[in-house]
Amino acid sequence: KCVCLSLYKGSACEMECPNTAGVACSGRGVCDSNAQCSCEMGFRGSSCSIECPGGAANVCSGHGTCTSSGVCQCSDGYGGSSCAAKCPGVGSACSGRGVCNNDGTCTCQTGLTGPISSYAGDACQHPVYNTTAMTASAPVDTKTLAYSPKRWIAAIAPSIIASIVFSVVYVRVSSDRRMKRENEQKVLDERIREMSKMKTM
Repeated sequence: KCVCLSLYKGSACEMECPNTAGVACSGRGVCDSNAQCSCEMGFRGSSCSIECPGGAANVCSGHGTCTSSGVCQCSDGYGGSSCAAKCPGVGSACSGRGVCNNDGTCTCQTGLTGPISSYAGDACQHPVYNTTAMTASAPVDTKTLAYSPKRWIAAIAPSIIASIVFSVVYVRVSSDRRMKRENEQKVLDERIREMSKMKTM
């Protein structure tokens, strides 16, 4: 029976353990009888040569899981290669209104329908109100409206009031014209009747 050197396994010492510069499992794990490395905590790779981001003592900064390829999969609300970047937010990452990026910044929701069209701010904490209903008669500074529903209402109020006034005036003018036509028709009918009486006399 063969007595293998530390770098080899198998009945005939035919299997070589994964190694770095001749050191089995890079000195960070144990090579089993099948010449496979069982790595110590915080190290990955076939030869245990990859140290997890954050360091073996603080894998993925304590906010994620180190994959077999030595890459961190971060927990919700954290980003970065070592999950050290915490995304800002009110109550939750990005305030529940965006996606936490790898660099710890938020990509906020956009293209929404309804009164709110999108969210803004480093934590997506500010609603941006939809201004499509506003007419050219009431020009709007969207930067001013971005974060305040009161300002949004104040901005569209003039156009709404103008529309109401226009409707009232239009109805009034239409009514006056109709009454004038009716009166003119009455006068004409009266003249026709008078002329008819004169002919019969």
